[in-house]
Amino acid sequence: MTSILIGHRVQALLLPLSLLICAGCWNVVEPNRYDAYVVNQTSEAFNILNNQTRDTTSGGYILPGESFYFSGQPGLSDEDDPVEDFLNSLVNFQSTVEIIREDSVLVTWQGPARAMGEGVNHFYNYDAWEVSFERNEFDEGIYTLKFFITESDLQP
Repeated sequence: MTSILIGHRVQALLLPLSLLICAGCWNVVEPNRYDAYVVNQTSEAFNILNNQTRDTTSGGYILPGESFYFSGQPGLSDEDDPVEDFLNSLVNFQSTVEIIREDSVLVTWQGPARAMGEGVNHFYNYDAWEVSFERNEFDEGIYTLKFFITESDLQP
């Protein structure tokens, strides 16, 4: 009696092929991303604006104890500096950022972004941003960047 082994040959080819395809599925690591916030730690509400256009859509109104959120940017490798990448990616904020209450300019921070040391609270100071990192349930690395505006920043 002659048996046909075509089905066995297909199985013999499908098993290694499926293992090869799925081997890459187990170690998929998503690129890191960041979420950035400007946190108002003062007792006053204010706007944070781009000085070049004075366009209120390029900034935000921040109540006391609240924060202004910049949407997360994907594509950071583990070697990238998230604060540097974030500050250099802000097209509308590249030159000057102002804190405005009513019609008065309280603070003006001039770009470009640079390191000024940890003691200088300046929007464009890489060292003035608080950075934390965690992985979510999808194994995405998420940096949380926070810049705190305090009462002393609003003093002349």
